[in-house]
Amino acid sequence: MKRAITIIILILIIGSIGVISHFSQKTYFNDETAIGNTAGNLLNGGIFCEDSNLIYFSNPNDDGALYSMDLNCKNFKKLHSDNASYINAAGKYIVYVRDNHNRNKATGDFFNFNSVGIYRIDKKGKHIKMLYNNPAKLTSLKGNYIYYQHYNADDGLKFYRVRIDGKEEKKLSDEAIIPASFSGNFLYYNGQKNNHNIYTMDTNSTSSNLLYEGNCYTPIATDKYIYFLSLSNNYALARINKDGSNLKILGKERVSFFNISNSGKYLYYQVDGGNNNRLCKLNLETLKSKTLLEGDYNNIHVTSNYVFFQEFDSKKIYRLSVNNDSISTFNPPVLEN
Repeated sequence: MKRAITIIILILIIGSIGVISHFSQKTYFNDETAIGNTAGNLLNGGIFCEDSNLIYFSNPNDDGALYSMDLNCKNFKKLHSDNASYINAAGKYIVYVRDNHNRNKATGDFFNFNSVGIYRIDKKGKHIKMLYNNPAKLTSLKGNYIYYQHYNADDGLKFYRVRIDGKEEKKLSDEAIIPASFSGNFLYYNGQKNNHNIYTMDTNSTSSNLLYEGNCYTPIATDKYIYFLSLSNNYALARINKDGSNLKILGKERVSFFNISNSGKYLYYQVDGGNNNRLCKLNLETLKSKTLLEGDYNNIHVTSNYVFFQEFDSKKIYRLSVNNDSISTFNPPVLEN
């Protein structure tokens, strides 16, 4: 009798282990409309990402480790020690670029053999999965695919995508397309190789079409417009209609970085290249601008309550309230896993 009970217990334990293993390895797919991060955030490094009332971010005080906090910058949690950038979050997962070459100290993870690549982790910081094991730059999540620049020593940079379970890796273009701005079923991007025109790529057919012929950089598509830097006009802010018509130059000053608020009402940008460098805010309805802070800043990221930006050539990060434009420093704690 005791032997029979022991056998039953062993069977239950083995079965439980099997069930746990199955669910830990199972991939939970997203809705096809899911977007991992905003175009503006990704073009500024993707070190902040808002999803489901949480902000996932790369902690500058902890070698860029992956953390989460609530929308009011409270209730911090450390999810993983990886130096994380180009953070995307949707559904069950966070997808990010690992670059542990930039860490000042080891992660302490015995299984961390690859110091670079694209990784998927659940939102509790568990069940990490490598999706790509070479250096990566801007990486974005759209639906159930991760779009990224694929590198190898023989071919250099090409444009690829892979499904979130690591399957169906496919080259989409020989050009090193920057996959930041998705709207509907289309990716909006500027040419990299032969020109800087704005193109659209249908994410279903993966075919591309010319939308606007010009010298453009870092396009961000919104509901009505496409905003970009006009290289022909000294990197001035510009926009066209969503169909590629009606070019409008929004200013004369040289701009190095910009981002658009979640509401679509404001554009935050860094004026560069002169004696009056500063961070500004442009009302996209009135096209009136105001200076927020003098100096040199980059990595402009938007969330529901705050705009985060970084002092150039420094780890110091500021946050600006979207309600009243008040500015304070962002100084997150360093936590243990």
